[in-house]
Amino acid sequence: MTETIRRAKNGDQAAFEALLDRYTPLIDSMVGRFASDSATAEDREDLRQEALVGFYKAMMHFDDSQSEVQFGLYARECLQNRMISYLRSQQKHQRVVLLEDGALIEKAAQVSEGDPASLLADEEAYLLLSRRIREILSGYENRVWWLYLSGRTAKEIAAMLQTEEKSVSNAIYRIRRKLRAVIPYSP
Repeated sequence: MTETIRRAKNGDQAAFEALLDRYTPLIDSMVGRFASDSATAEDREDLRQEALVGFYKAMMHFDDSQSEVQFGLYARECLQNRMISYLRSQQKHQRVVLLEDGALIEKAAQVSEGDPASLLADEEAYLLLSRRIREILSGYENRVWWLYLSGRTAKEIAAMLQTEEKSVSNAIYRIRRKLRAVIPYSP
């Protein structure tokens, strides 16, 4: 296993895929554990993407010279921390609500705990907007967008997606242009 991790760290795609195959059940169980009962397929896919990024980072940062901690345990902890951070960042985001007539309203995610109807309405509006964004963006642009929204820089996103920073910057530009065309904004 240690040799496979070393090869994967050095860019051996087959070694990375072997690790991923071996730890897919762990990744799937973490996604299942952190996905709410009301999570949509898109929500689960977002969680899975975060788990895959967490798994990749765990592999890259694992110190294979020490013998006290096995990779599986280390990866599990990294995945758990990644999922918790992702869910926390999602809760902190400002909610953007797209109304049926196309008007855009920004709302702080500060709903009083005593008003579950408002919380549900905000959540539904947020999910509607999220679905609309997913529809107009390509798969690559979606990955870039959601990573960008979570506060990552173009350089960090490029490292995560194993691509050039310029490609990510161009994608962010295209995304903003597409979103401006679909979602009107009035200050």
